[in-house]
Amino acid sequence: MKHMQIKVDSTEQYIEQLTGNRKQAFGRLRRSILENIPKGRTYPI
Repeated sequence: MKHMQIKVDSTEQYIEQLTGNRKQAFGRLRRSILENIPKGRTYPI
């Protein structure tokens, strides 16, 4: 089976390239992660 490769620069671009149910599922997962991730450092390590 050949896998589809998507070239993007951000998570949002990746989700936009998905189709149908995958796009909806990844969107819900991303929102859930962003809502529940602990707030903390805002600078890169």
